[in-house]
Amino acid sequence: MFVILLATYNGENYIEKQIDSILNQSYDDWQLVISDDGSSDRTVDIIESYVRDYPGKISFIRNQSGLRGAYGNFMNLLNQAPEGDCYAFCDQDDEWYTDKLQVMAKHFNESNTKPLLVYHDLRVVDSEKNVLGDGFRAYTKLGDREWNGFYTLMKYNITPGCSVCFNHRLRELIITPKNPVSIHDWWTMLVAAAFGDIVREDKVLGIYRQHDSNTLGIVEKSSGLGLVGRYLKPGRLRWVFAQIRSAKKEAHSMLKEFFASYGNELEGELREHLKKYIHYLETNNKLSALLYGFKKQNRQKGVVKTVYYWMCSL
Repeated sequence: MFVILLATYNGENYIEKQIDSILNQSYDDWQLVISDDGSSDRTVDIIESYVRDYPGKISFIRNQSGLRGAYGNFMNLLNQAPEGDCYAFCDQDDEWYTDKLQVMAKHFNESNTKPLLVYHDLRVVDSEKNVLGDGFRAYTKLGDREWNGFYTLMKYNITPGCSVCFNHRLRELIITPKNPVSIHDWWTMLVAAAFGDIVREDKVLGIYRQHDSNTLGIVEKSSGLGLVGRYLKPGRLRWVFAQIRSAKKEAHSMLKEFFASYGNELEGELREHLKKYIHYLETNNKLSALLYGFKKQNRQKGVVKTVYYWMCSL
């Protein structure tokens, strides 16, 4: 059985479409658990109407974890949701294709005792469902980056949480850190990469909606010259460096908490690389980070893009 983990907050504009897309799944062995983070619009009323109409399939809890935001809401779900064979993160403003769970279920079987995470591709749309990109990987150019497991995830996350499914063995390993981190899906990906397997399903199995109220968004793909043209404009360079500083701070916080939670369980080489990289981030040792970055960073297609994405991951 799939346990679907849906976190909500002021999602009245799109949540009905998302829940309806789950109800229309061709694979029917699922249970939907919804956690709300204190919505002030009609979200809770909408959820409660679905709970009444689909008892036993849809249940509702409130975020009582003491941690607010998307991370706290999803951690609340992980801590309170019933046990299943597999789990799927779900965002309130996206929609699933009818065969999503059917396709994803094929990756999981009882003989697989290792922690396993599978993610699929997504069609990127705007608030009116106009298509911005036929695939998330193509739209963000993540397809141009070489996959290097945990070392890639030390630099950046590779997919939105709404594309992620994982087995019960992985759920058992996910620890809520003492100090909250910002991104639940990145945290889950790090655990999977460190202790299990990550598998990519190339099929597009849902839409990923971009709108003004997104908790987290994405950046459109660009060529190397396009990146230069976009960001080296008056007033934009300051924004670029602010984004780089913010990404560095976020990565440092995430990795530091990950090391505190799992450092003693990591394999020797992986543990030392993580410890070293955290040290570079803490000391702001740009030369060491530069050398480390070009040693471990995934190469982009094109010199300008390689340098740009490497800078953003420092």
